[in-house]
Amino acid sequence: MAEPKEFVVKTREQIRTDYTRTVAAGLVELGIPNANVSEGTLDYLRGDALGAFGEDIGNLVQIKADASMIDSAGKTDPEELRRHSRIVKLDLRPAGPAIGFANLETSTDAAVGIPTGAQLLSASGLTFETLVPGPYVDGDPVQIRSLDTGEGANLEAGETLRWVNPPPFVKQTCLVATGGLVGGVNQEDVEGLRERLTDYYANPPGGGNWSQVRLVAESSTTFVGKAYVYMGVYGGNTFHVAVVRAPTATNKSRAVAASVIAEYVRPAVLAEFPTFADITVTTTTD
Repeated sequence: MAEPKEFVVKTREQIRTDYTRTVAAGLVELGIPNANVSEGTLDYLRGDALGAFGEDIGNLVQIKADASMIDSAGKTDPEELRRHSRIVKLDLRPAGPAIGFANLETSTDAAVGIPTGAQLLSASGLTFETLVPGPYVDGDPVQIRSLDTGEGANLEAGETLRWVNPPPFVKQTCLVATGGLVGGVNQEDVEGLRERLTDYYANPPGGGNWSQVRLVAESSTTFVGKAYVYMGVYGGNTFHVAVVRAPTATNKSRAVAASVIAEYVRPAVLAEFPTFADITVTTTTD
């Protein structure tokens, strides 16, 4: 069997030229040596009409051919690649919030109560909420998370936040703690999804293999940008899962907060693989 040729879409002009050349050659065979198929003739107009139609058909065929392969789908319409990915229960990862700590400022030496869900605002109007309730004293770091998502929710250490309704004896403002508010990511783009989908088929997850462990870890929260799984590092049936967050334009750190590991990643992984493997989940050191 001959090797298939590369699919090439002919232009309107190429198709018109092919048509008029064929007509002229046919007329020569009929004994008309000087057939006129130049611009303005009926044969030229027919060839031009066929060229316009054929070029459109060829372009549509090319688009559908590209849409059928995951390495080219989504170039004109992201939905093409999403259709492929949803077959294996993947999709574009959503935008995610930022997380970190704010240093509490109070007007008393006694401990004050901070409830879960108390809200703060940044200078740009972003909203944050407290995550861990309890008694705090002046200067204590209080864990907060943004209600807004995307890289814009990441704030540098030292930026001022204002309480919407300050708890009793709590000052109106506080500062973002050392380390800043990090982890906010924009919605994944098509190329990110393509990379994950290609990797899915290259390393099919299933049966508790390392690829399945990685998929669960990466799907546990938007705070995880990538997970790396090391098999058998502590003996038989052991895994070490090291997770990192995605870098942003303003913060290149890859470390994932310990609270994120404890609250999101480790529970998700251990719930999926509860019995047959000894799994350690950590972040990395920059």
